[in-house]
Amino acid sequence: MRWSAYAAVGVAVAGLVWVLQGPAPEQPAADPPWEVRVLTDGTTRALGLTPGRSTLAEAIGRLGKGLEAGIFESPDRPPVVEAYYSEVVVGGISGRLILSLAASPATLEGLRARSPSARRLETGSLRRDIATRDADFLASQVVRALSFVPSANLDEATVRARFGDPVERIPAGEKAVRWLYPERGVIVTISEGGKEVIDYVAPADFAWLRESLGVAPATH
Repeated sequence: MRWSAYAAVGVAVAGLVWVLQGPAPEQPAADPPWEVRVLTDGTTRALGLTPGRSTLAEAIGRLGKGLEAGIFESPDRPPVVEAYYSEVVVGGISGRLILSLAASPATLEGLRARSPSARRLETGSLRRDIATRDADFLASQVVRALSFVPSANLDEATVRARFGDPVERIPAGEKAVRWLYPERGVIVTISEGGKEVIDYVAPADFAWLRESLGVAPATH
């Protein structure tokens, strides 16, 4: 999911970037990253958006047009469509933001077929650019997940103060750990010496988020 786009931040997408660039909105997202509201219908509100319901157009209206997008393919995971901001401010907190779109297999195939170019990333993944003609269609797609990478480092004490104690703590390599908050659809990855990442989905999509991040399912 997020790591494909995060690795590619700063690489221009021919055509589509020009279409999506523009000034920041007058009222950017007011909610800081740790304010995740559970709504009465079971969805959540985070960074001014509702994962699983808000469209990319809504994200652009809330956060501005300075984002890029692409299709990312890797040997061990299905292809995904991601849009991302290399720099954004939400609730006074700066960072990078990746938006994973809920594109159907048919939609993905169409975007791939019309892609004007592709390149191999250092991670080994293949990145396909989005055709300019698909910009409006892409904007209508639903944002399934958000991944925010704060510019400032977060330690465990800070994460606990902001999010509370997690339901689970799962090791993520030798120097990282993931804190899981399934009732809010949130996973916070805390990395010693690296960048922290906060992932958001609708609580109903939490199992999908675990799988996309390679986190083993809970056992009872």
